[in-house]
Amino acid sequence: MVHSQESIDSLVNHIESSFSSRPSESIYFQTSKDIYETGEDLWFKAYQLDAQTFGLSDKSKTLYLQMINPKDSVVWQEKYPIENGIVSGHIYIDEKLSEGDYFLEGYTKHSFYKNDTAGITPTRKIRIVKNMARSEITENPKDTVFRFETFPEGGNLVSGLSSRLAFKATDGKGNPVSVEGAIYEDDKLLCGIKSVHDGMGTVSFTPLANKKYRIELKNGKSYPLPEIHSQGMVLNLRGQDKEHLNFLLSQTEGLPHRQIYLLGQMRGMICCMAKGILKDSLKISIPLENFPYQGIAEFTLFDSSMRPVAERLVYVHPQKKLYITAEPEKTSFTIREKASIKIKATDEEGNPVRANLGISVYDRAYNNPADPVNILTYCYLSSQIRGRICNPAYYFDEKNSDRKEALDLLLLTQGWRRYVWNAAEPEYQGQPFLTDEINGIQTLKSKKKDKQNEGAEQLIQVFGAEGNSQFLWTDSTGHFMVDPDMMKTLQGGYVYLKPMLSKEFKPTLELVDYF
Repeated sequence: MVHSQESIDSLVNHIESSFSSRPSESIYFQTSKDIYETGEDLWFKAYQLDAQTFGLSDKSKTLYLQMINPKDSVVWQEKYPIENGIVSGHIYIDEKLSEGDYFLEGYTKHSFYKNDTAGITPTRKIRIVKNMARSEITENPKDTVFRFETFPEGGNLVSGLSSRLAFKATDGKGNPVSVEGAIYEDDKLLCGIKSVHDGMGTVSFTPLANKKYRIELKNGKSYPLPEIHSQGMVLNLRGQDKEHLNFLLSQTEGLPHRQIYLLGQMRGMICCMAKGILKDSLKISIPLENFPYQGIAEFTLFDSSMRPVAERLVYVHPQKKLYITAEPEKTSFTIREKASIKIKATDEEGNPVRANLGISVYDRAYNNPADPVNILTYCYLSSQIRGRICNPAYYFDEKNSDRKEALDLLLLTQGWRRYVWNAAEPEYQGQPFLTDEINGIQTLKSKKKDKQNEGAEQLIQVFGAEGNSQFLWTDSTGHFMVDPDMMKTLQGGYVYLKPMLSKEFKPTLELVDYF
């Protein structure tokens, strides 16, 4: 028992250290509209959010912003000061830019780490046109590539154990394709299959290791099923209500009874750990009160040696959110008339909540229906699972009665593991690549060494466009730093740095700027 407790503790430590070495901030961009004409200003508001709680974060002080064109080249880049987790600013849309879909990409000191391959870069897609009146929003051309993939619930199909198999059909651009077909056991028809939402669906059956299985679709294509393991464990979500998640664990008949652990976590926070003795099957009920927030919960099944054997993503607490109503004082306004809107924000129980809100008001012509996005869909879905999510807003719209079932299908077919359990953590993780400050070095190129100045701190003058100035010191090696407070004091145009040494020392200033 002591050994298993040590194993649990080391696992918990592993998860916590894994998360602490990942980017700890996420950025969401709200733009003044979806479509812009060249020659316009794009106004935006950016929220810097804590990656676990999605509350405003004030850890980073500088936003690095780039605008990327359809060919993946940078056409605009700028730095903006972050105040209390919020940035407001604008980008000039150059008249020379060609039409197409562009991306805003934002980085901060704590949202982007050196050589990070696990994180998802915060982006916002915008469309740029030359003239809105003459522009036609073209539908995406149909793609001839067809992809069909299968995903056993929990990870594996095991012989003799009832299993759920999810499937997904898309074209080469990731657009959903509706499918219908059947599963064959050897050459005998076993059951039919049919997609129910955006090319996704599930089917339940009991596979056997000595049989051959294939899926035949009505389009004439045939696909073998994933490998069927002769023995093992299966993790199945049997039901979910407002208070509990009910799991059924099964293992192959004849295997010895064993201790198992079911660990539940959310965005790197360990929320619960259930343990039990698995004979043939075991029901586990997880109280949802263990999870403090709305979002994707990740459940991993471990055997007695703390090896991960199955995993399942589940969406919990969709009701835990702000409920916002906006009522204009009347239904129609004349041009340039002052409009007054009454906004009310409450929690799920109807209690008033203090909230930081952003509002965009624009002509419906500048709306891009091909890319519906909002802060809910970005934080809870797009920033959490990889790959293109077709119409993420569908899963949050209460008009869609099947939204919960559809969201479960999405997690069954598109969920990805943020934590690679057995991999050693690379040494570079957790090293910030960007800084809030501007760093530089002053070097003296004079050949005659002045004993008085060698290895001493040097003074540098920093002054703004309006002639206001401040001073900073280098260290003994010539390195210096302009911090965000100084830049904020001097903002309003270019900021200049000037060595305070006479010309005979030939001082030069170099800035280290990855941007």
